[in-house]
Amino acid sequence: MVEDSISYDITVKFVDTIFMNVMLRTALFFPGSLTQAIRNFAKGLESWLTAAMAGCPEEMMHIKVSAVSALAQTLRRYTSLNHLAQAARAVLQNSSQIDQMLVDLNRVDFHNVQEQVCIETTKVQLSIGTVLSVR
Repeated sequence: MVEDSISYDITVKFVDTIFMNVMLRTALFFPGSLTQAIRNFAKGLESWLTAAMAGCPEEMMHIKVSAVSALAQTLRRYTSLNHLAQAARAVLQNSSQIDQMLVDLNRVDFHNVQEQVCIETTKVQLSIGTVLSVR
């Protein structure tokens, strides 16, 4: 199964290189249709491989499907990141939205937020202590 490990490593390196070095740097220029096509491709990978490997040994299928499943998940993550980058860019290019975010940020009472976090953290710690003492 060394070949499977090497094949998987090469596939992961390929996806990382293509997405991280090329696609994510130009992500803001990707049309939504390309992102959707990549997501659809990722969605079908597992079933296509399973159909193509019909009749192959079960252990081999399991190894290959696991690797393809990881690849599909990576593609979905990267396309989600791409979508997020496009949405962020649209917001950051709109000066009125940035001004409104600044106004909203200045309205936040951070002292009050900190107090609430401390109170909730204490409640969680007490709850955990109660659960542990019951055992």
